[in-house]
Amino acid sequence: MKTAALAWLAVMSPLAASPQLDFALGILAEQRGDREAAAEAIEKARAADPAAFPLVRRVAEQHRASGDLEGASTLYREFAASQPERLDAQFAYADFLREASPDDDFASKMAQETLEKALTRFPGELSIQRRLFRTYESLEQRDRSLAIFESIASSQPGPAEALAAADMARTLFPKDDLTARARVDELLKGRQSKL
Repeated sequence: MKTAALAWLAVMSPLAASPQLDFALGILAEQRGDREAAAEAIEKARAADPAAFPLVRRVAEQHRASGDLEGASTLYREFAASQPERLDAQFAYADFLREASPDDDFASKMAQETLEKALTRFPGELSIQRRLFRTYESLEQRDRSLAIFESIASSQPGPAEALAAADMARTLFPKDDLTARARVDELLKGRQSKL
């Protein structure tokens, strides 16, 4: 009897602390419509595996859906700070700040700082530059938007960079600005020669 109990404990112990099992139980509870049990199980999975970004995102979005923006923001912020090498975490936090509080200057500033730190870590990363460009434009920081455009356009842009610069130029310059138009044409011509 004692060996059977020990064998049972040996099999069940790893399962009891399994984030995968907790996540699966959370999904099952969600499918049954039991949101409370789902939230508990998924939070338990996240606590057991705090480096699993899909769990962090799911728990943060549960907080957001229930109106707990502070809880969601804390989860995104702490994860982004602890995982600076993960662009998806930096983007999720910055996007959350912009979407959850579009008219909040403090949230916009936090999103901007998050993206600027990411750009420092990943210089020249086009996806960061695009987000920063939109952020600067929304904060009416035209000089910074222009600097992003110049950094892309003055490098030897590949096809993706040339298209991004052309798109930014549409925002930055009037349609009848012949100098800007000639510069964009030159960028796009260079893009075609690289294809």
